Amino acid sequence: RSSGQARSSCAAPGSVPTPATITVAAVNSIDMTGPSVLNVGDVAQFGASLKDAAGNLLARPVTWSSTITAVATVGPSGLVTALSAGTTQIVASAGGTSKSISLDVIAPVAQVSLAPAATSIQTGQTVQLVPKVQDSGGNVLTGRIVTFSSSAPSVASVSATTGLVTGLSAGVATIIATSEGQTGTATVTVTQAPLVTLSTLTLSQIHTFAVSPCRRRSEL
Repeated sequence: RSSGQARSSCAAPGSVPTPATITVAAVNSIDMTGPSVLNVGDVAQFGASLKDAAGNLLARPVTWSSTITAVATVGPSGLVTALSAGTTQIVASAGGTSKSISLDVIAPVAQVSLAPAATSIQTGQTVQLVPKVQDSGGNVLTGRIVTFSSSAPSVASVSATTGLVTGLSAGVATIIATSEGQTGTATVTVTQAPLVTLSTLTLSQIHTFAVSPCRRRSEL
């Protein structure tokens, strides 16, 4: 990029003016700051630092824009407002140079539910609970982090990351799923597994043993 030049004249009274050349540094690069993810309705301030080829900071006007204004808009000072779920580019431009940040706008979690909502297992058995995360419009949201906990871990334990429940002792436990501050629950009833007993022998399983008669001792 070429630098701009301007001429001015400085001369003493009665002398011939000598043109002076002033070099204006061109914008070589732009460093941007700002979040890469926002929830719908969030507002965030983006920033831009302009530098010349030597890395010196420049004070120049910056023009801001959003490639998809239905997703997010940006004001003249770099203030971004997230409007709807999607992806847009927030662009800062100055002196013929531009830089952008990719912004993902996501819908916040409004509801969490678990399936099955109620179930029964015996001690030693497991059941997989499946979470469903939705926004305020009822749309299913994917890729959200869900954590699990049990109200009675001595009755039923649950994996904090997978939602796999294990029955430990007779009783009732509430399994809680949490995502972005929203929760959903499921009730797990645990019953004692029956004791293992020997089954009744069938005729084919009975073995007959031949017993030889005892010999009597000869009487003296």
